[in-house]
Amino acid sequence: MVLFFQIIYTILCLIPLSNTILEDDILYDIKWQPELTSSIDLDNSYTFASKRKENYLCTLPIVQTTVPVSMDTVLLSDIERLLENLHSKTSCVYRLDPYWTYELCHGIHVRQYHDTKVAGKVN
Repeated sequence: MVLFFQIIYTILCLIPLSNTILEDDILYDIKWQPELTSSIDLDNSYTFASKRKENYLCTLPIVQTTVPVSMDTVLLSDIERLLENLHSKTSCVYRLDPYWTYELCHGIHVRQYHDTKVAGKVN
């Protein structure tokens, strides 16, 4: 039995590891974007080097913010129609955590409680 394991160990030691799944040459699958249509803004660029002394230039894009919706464009009737469902019926939302239970009933109350289970016979 010991001889069997020695033979297996010898065979495994002779197999080169360069062609196995243990290679880690490609760590990330980088999808390169097409060439830039505008110039790089160097104010949002950072240069850094890897452990292998490879230099990289990282440019952060400038995010275009959207124009917020003006409150003048929202009709009061739309707001009343949306809130109508909340006032017409009792709607409660629960959040169950391991120890606490949170209960929010719109227009009624907000509660935090611990639900204790009573074991055994209750008189």
